[in-house]
Amino acid sequence: MFVAFGILAIVLARNYPLGSALRMGPGYFPTYLGAIMIVIGAIMTGRAYRIEGKGIGRWGWRPLLVLRWERLERPLHPMGAVSKG
Repeated sequence: MFVAFGILAIVLARNYPLGSALRMGPGYFPTYLGAIMIVIGAIMTGRAYRIEGKGIGRWGWRPLLVLRWERLERPLHPMGAVSKG
């Protein structure tokens, strides 16, 4: 995600003038922030592939579905929550 957002920031900022460190243009901050995000993402990815151990377990679908249902159902109830009765 860091790499993807970093690339997106650089791509979106490419049409803005970069300027210099003393006189920053509107593209300076997003370009360098995107570059920093790409570096951090690359470091995290490299570290993740070097670590040995037990993998991620099974995905908990039931809690995810319950949370989604609660989020969708809440606006339908006049008091904002379904009765727990």
